[in-house]
Amino acid sequence: MLLGVDASKFQNPDKIDWTRFAAQGVKFVIARAAYGVTLDTTFQQHVRRAHAAGLQVGAYHFVRHLPGLSGKAQADAFLEALQPVADLIHQMISPALDLEDNAKNGDIPSNTLAARKGFRTVAAEWLEQVEEELSRTAIIYTSSYFFDDVFGTDTGYGARPLWIAHYTTKPSPRLPAAWKRHAIWQFTEAGGLEGYDGPLDLNRFEGTVEDLQRLGRPAPQLSTAWHSDVDMTGVTRVLGVSGLPLRRINTHMAHLRKAPRIETATEFRKLPLATEVEVLSGATNGKWAEVRTLLNGQAVSGYVARSLLREPESEAVERLVAAAIKEWMRFDFGKGKETITPYRQFIGEMWKAIGLPYDGGDTSQFWSAAAISFMMRGSGPAYGAFKFSQRHSDYIKDAIEHRFQETAAPFWGYELAERRPMVGDMVAAWRETKTTFASARAKDRFASHCDVIVSVMPDHVKTLGGNVSDSVSLSEFPLTSGGFLQESGTLFALLANTNR
Repeated sequence: MLLGVDASKFQNPDKIDWTRFAAQGVKFVIARAAYGVTLDTTFQQHVRRAHAAGLQVGAYHFVRHLPGLSGKAQADAFLEALQPVADLIHQMISPALDLEDNAKNGDIPSNTLAARKGFRTVAAEWLEQVEEELSRTAIIYTSSYFFDDVFGTDTGYGARPLWIAHYTTKPSPRLPAAWKRHAIWQFTEAGGLEGYDGPLDLNRFEGTVEDLQRLGRPAPQLSTAWHSDVDMTGVTRVLGVSGLPLRRINTHMAHLRKAPRIETATEFRKLPLATEVEVLSGATNGKWAEVRTLLNGQAVSGYVARSLLREPESEAVERLVAAAIKEWMRFDFGKGKETITPYRQFIGEMWKAIGLPYDGGDTSQFWSAAAISFMMRGSGPAYGAFKFSQRHSDYIKDAIEHRFQETAAPFWGYELAERRPMVGDMVAAWRETKTTFASARAKDRFASHCDVIVSVMPDHVKTLGGNVSDSVSLSEFPLTSGGFLQESGTLFALLANTNR
């Protein structure tokens, strides 16, 4: 369980000692970014100072229901409020939407069917825009009485993480009917901590820091339309001829903007993971980079958040990343399931490449190692010595042995604490029976799974692998503060790509 606080202009940031909060066990703060379309002037101070003290930080929006005030306008205000902390956005807790009765402050009372419908419309507009913009699932802050009265059992909300407000001495809070469990519980509005002379809203998160970081980070469910005009094959040769620095998109989707600020009006393109861009005028400093990329063979310029860019890897590494992303795209970003046409035939191609007669209809046959082998075959001669197999354990053991023998191979195996992960490496996890790095070296076969790392962020890596949720899907694994893969769950090895 983690202790957290929420803060707004009602808690003067100059009167809060976040370091003392941290010393008392506070692990996170969620600060108010906007109230309707009014920005909270203390938001940036709360976030920056709490982050500097080592706390996880997040932002919430207090929705207002006023005549003529749309959810879209409020979403724009919220996104504008995030702009001064754009460098932290992708480390932050998922955005939270505060849904509560505010009639005492002039909002439309939710005592009629029309008023309740209007409130639901405003909330839905905000969620649609903010979740699309930030590629995160929003957290819903509410109380059971208000939500049940206005929203009922709407399962669309119940699928989102719940931050429940209920001040009680009972061991658990009362939940709205749409939820079976809560993620965060605001258990008092009159809490006290050393480092602030006044009442505080205190919260409990049921999980670890890593769980909090993952909260609201689902594998993306995107349509294929946004990537249709981007060439993902191999390494683009047209960009870079001018001598300007090249970068790659380091998240599953980045907005290319007309201006360097976060708001809907500035969006005009979406760039998928690993898209190559050229940084114009050497402008790699600051929160934004002006970039140029190729869409439909034409050069297009715009702005991308600098935190979403990475240095390019070697051509061999980028070819592997492109091969993994190609399969992800073929499987409709994880929505294409193994037994359905044409995806079962795609799996048949993977099996055929290693000489076996199966397809996606043979559900008793795990095809994840066949998928990895297929990606390697599509990545060029640098992976010709890869140990293609229907079993992950064959190439995991091979990578470990080559590392200790110091002989050439596409991958060398390391313990998680030995080496920081990089794009183009693979993560190795055990299945069914626990396997350690040492036992993997000693065994001939063991049930396991591998994914290709396609993105490395400050707090997590993104990976792609086959037979994940019956598809080729994106996963995330947390990193330690030192940048190593966390030794939790089933991970036991890192296979480092030697083609650098």
